[in-house]
Amino acid sequence: MDNNYIYAGTLAKVLEKKLLSENQKELLVGAKSVPEMFKVLHNTYIAPFLSKEDPDSIIDALDKSIVQAKDALKKMSPKPKSLEILWIKYDFYNLKTIVKGKRASLSTEDIIDLCYNCGIYTPQEMLKSFERKTLSFLHNNFEKASAEAMETAEIFNIDRIMSRYYFESICDISKNSKDPFVKEFVTLLIDLYNVKAALRVPLIPGLEEKHVFIEGGTFKQEDLDTREGSLKQLRKRFGGKGHWSKILEDFNGESYVALEKELDQHEMNFLKEKSLIPFSSASLFSYFKAQKNNAQIIGTILTAKRASMKEKDLRTILRSSYIA
Repeated sequence: MDNNYIYAGTLAKVLEKKLLSENQKELLVGAKSVPEMFKVLHNTYIAPFLSKEDPDSIIDALDKSIVQAKDALKKMSPKPKSLEILWIKYDFYNLKTIVKGKRASLSTEDIIDLCYNCGIYTPQEMLKSFERKTLSFLHNNFEKASAEAMETAEIFNIDRIMSRYYFESICDISKNSKDPFVKEFVTLLIDLYNVKAALRVPLIPGLEEKHVFIEGGTFKQEDLDTREGSLKQLRKRFGGKGHWSKILEDFNGESYVALEKELDQHEMNFLKEKSLIPFSSASLFSYFKAQKNNAQIIGTILTAKRASMKEKDLRTILRSSYIA
């Protein structure tokens, strides 16, 4: 138990409650246009980041709200280093984007536009270090991942390489944090990744299970060697056979959307359950997860309004894609 997390956890819960309410989500989905959606957003948590006149400021406002949430969590946490598990995910995403962008001869501006701003380092810092070959000064695994990704012949291997070094990095953070919740959370993330990869890998020619399996979770590689074995472990680890019956019917019909959403929901449920413990850092992780989910929901609604999508179709997308 860590008494220092009582204040930080309580504050994180307060901040999470200030995110989108169900009524605000309904108003956003029901908005007839982007300008109407823009007006609704002025009564939500991202209002301080919006311009008063320009609906095009929505995406920038979402980005700024996430960066502010990250900065707030770093300040309130008694052990901010453990939160790098959340941020470093975006550093590896940005590094992957840089590698792919360089291989495709994209401009600096185009590469930066495709990056996230909530990593440990800014996209600009990451790109500069990549170009100067000084990534090891930021993190040794950035240098290793970059070198392997630039050398691989297959583009899809870049994702695999980044994932492997990302998980290696968060395992190191977990060990150094000595936080029981953080260790349990990282184990869950590895299990989620492994079962998703095992079920998807047969669709990628030339890629075998042994190339994507990540050590450090509760599964053994042989547990996931077959589709049947993977489904068995899925039921065993994440909610029981009855819980998965309908979802696996869709999955057997080659639909992965419901399966992935349910596994994402499992992660959110885990965080919410653990955040009930007052002496845990879980509330901080739960708040950031909710913040990102809210931004994705707003971004999806914005895209739909710009495309004049029917409300019925938008609701279908939201139900199938996000934890809303």
